[in-house]
Amino acid sequence: MSARASACALGIAATLSLSAGADDRLPPWSDPGGIPVGDETRSILPQKGDVYVHERPAIGAPRRGLSLPFVNLPIYGAISASGCRSRWIEIGPYAWVCGENVDWSQAPPSDSVQMLDDNALPYRYFFAGASGAIIYTRPSVDSATARELDAGWSVATVLDVSQSGWAQTPSGHWVSLREVSPARPSAFHGETVAGALRIGWVIVPQATVYSGKPRKAKATLLRQVRVDVRESEKVGAKGWIRISDDDEWIRAEDLAIPELASPPKEIAVARERWIDVNLASQTLVAYEGERPVYATLVSSGRGTPGNVTKKGTFRIWVKIRSSTMDNVEREDVAKHYSMDEVPYVQFFSKDIALHAAYWHRDFGKKRSHGCVNLSPLDAKALFDFTLPVLPRAWRAVYPTARDPATLVVVR
Repeated sequence: MSARASACALGIAATLSLSAGADDRLPPWSDPGGIPVGDETRSILPQKGDVYVHERPAIGAPRRGLSLPFVNLPIYGAISASGCRSRWIEIGPYAWVCGENVDWSQAPPSDSVQMLDDNALPYRYFFAGASGAIIYTRPSVDSATARELDAGWSVATVLDVSQSGWAQTPSGHWVSLREVSPARPSAFHGETVAGALRIGWVIVPQATVYSGKPRKAKATLLRQVRVDVRESEKVGAKGWIRISDDDEWIRAEDLAIPELASPPKEIAVARERWIDVNLASQTLVAYEGERPVYATLVSSGRGTPGNVTKKGTFRIWVKIRSSTMDNVEREDVAKHYSMDEVPYVQFFSKDIALHAAYWHRDFGKKRSHGCVNLSPLDAKALFDFTLPVLPRAWRAVYPTARDPATLVVVR
């Protein structure tokens, strides 16, 4: 499967990891009649790219996700069954991989896949300069070219691997730090909601704070600063929001304020989790049933042809730890872009997704090619909030009847 996709579309790959044990330590979903794997074998290591994870040990069984290559996966059992010339290997509850392209290993299962920085990003990101950049097979300009980056394209690098002015990519290639500039992702994040949904954010470069009647300017607040919403009123044609007990007011037009929404009819369980995206206010609220639990700013599609975030009610159809997004194969656009390893991707409407954006800080304004952009911290928080849960060492997970998907409402 390609790791490249148009607009917000995806490229997927994934991995897993666990350990075998004696029968009295096997989890309840394991098959006691399975084939022994040997006392020394503790994990399996996929060797050839993406490995599909199936719900049952059969090629036609529903897919649960994809495993990452070169990450040790756990072993809970193994059986012989049709569709796999080797054994089917159980790596978790209702999670099976074919053993044709894996190595048996004495190493323990991987506890984690990647480090995270202070902004919750799985990689360190860079952008190619005005002259572009070259990705090399080795940390030397005399080595072969793996690929080329146009100006403004990004490259992800592994956080803990560098070599004298070079950084390594997740695929094992190298980029010279002389040809790229570091990304500076936003540290903005939303707020946990406890009780009433009475918060907002400044969405202009500077918002004037007024006091008294008539209103007198007393201070300014910068963009994306959070405020409390204590009271609203109309004075003539203008709306005003009181933000403190000290009679401080801000013009309503200078704020993005999320609105409380009722659960859609598709919600079947009283405290089912769901997401509400309001395109007018560029806000997002996460709910448990009727109760809001998290709110933040987003950047949705710009509204120009081909860059619209479609309204409707959807369910997340795949969650991906990271995926490259680009339009390099389109010939009908004036400018191409390529964003490497975009993290915390949750596709809900074909190729439209919730995902982190490490390349801009304009949350609260329409900005994207159609997806719903989130700050890295917000994207990680919502990725952990929604269902299905992505196992620690997997890169992609699909919903199943046992692991239903979270509902996303765009309005």
